[in-house]
Amino acid sequence: MRRFGAQRGRTTWLLKIASAVAIAVASASALAAPSASDKDAARELMAQGRKERAAGHQAAALERFQAADRIMQVPTTGLEVGQSFADLGKLVEARDAWLAVTKLPVEPKEPEAFVKARQRAQELVDEITPRIPTAKFDVSGQAQGSTLKVTLDEASIEADTLVVPRRLNPGKHVAVFNDGTRTRKIAFELAERDTKEIEVDLASGDEDSSAATTTTTSTTSTTATEPPPPTDVDTGKGSPLRAPFLYGGFGLAGAGLIAGGITGFISMQHTSSAKNLCTNNLCPPSTHDDLATARSMATFSNIGFAVAGVGAIVGVVGLLLPSAPVAAAPPPTTGSKPSATVVVGFGSIGVVGSF
Repeated sequence: MRRFGAQRGRTTWLLKIASAVAIAVASASALAAPSASDKDAARELMAQGRKERAAGHQAAALERFQAADRIMQVPTTGLEVGQSFADLGKLVEARDAWLAVTKLPVEPKEPEAFVKARQRAQELVDEITPRIPTAKFDVSGQAQGSTLKVTLDEASIEADTLVVPRRLNPGKHVAVFNDGTRTRKIAFELAERDTKEIEVDLASGDEDSSAATTTTTSTTSTTATEPPPPTDVDTGKGSPLRAPFLYGGFGLAGAGLIAGGITGFISMQHTSSAKNLCTNNLCPPSTHDDLATARSMATFSNIGFAVAGVGAIVGVVGLLLPSAPVAAAPPPTTGSKPSATVVVGFGSIGVVGSF
């Protein structure tokens, strides 16, 4: 009797451990979704953003909508973020935010408002694209063997990207070109729908922007000057499902393996104890409890391993989903890398800056 009591005590202890592991994994997976409190805060932020917009406080409205985006990540808030960028005259950022909305994954049984938000975002992308001005720089006179460094509005850009037109917001801009021996500073201004081809002669070494020759044409006069959209700007965004699938799936697989292994071990222990008292497959009544426990634990073990298999599949799916960019601080004003700020919000991820 003491031996049976000790075995039951170990069984209870091991089952508690398996249950605790499963609960911990389930809790970790639940963290991927916003809580009811988060959702309530997002609704309040959206309401405040609309009030700020109605009052003409566009910068404040943008802050509220972006904060709501970071909580919920849904098409409707991404649409509002893009509209706030457009209200501020930041057409490049607005286009990027709306493109992000169109690329959000379609969720099963999602609200009709999300479907309409995606459709409206695509309409706004089509409307705003021809309004965005572009500038193309033609650099000559660079010292042989030198490395050209370029900054545009105090943000470094790769010299190799100068061969294609660059989308910029309407307004004033400053570009600085340096080959290590000479520096040229070019100030120029863009209006909506403009395209500019700017000639930069480094050989003169003149830092006066008035010395640069600027040729301006309007995109409304000819379709030949409309630049093709850069293929490296509108890249796909990472899936917001990657993290919950990856960590939740493999976490569930680990919990299933532990629970399955523990209950399987318990089943074998009870089976072995019963067999020691059985003769020619005839078992006395004193072994019935062990046999019943062995069968129950075998069932739990099978379930645990099945759950582990499902978790592993979900984890592999998470590995195959595209990685979501990590929110980053604004880039430094010097260096050789493109300038960009990643904007993460309710199911949307936008890249703001120069590419």
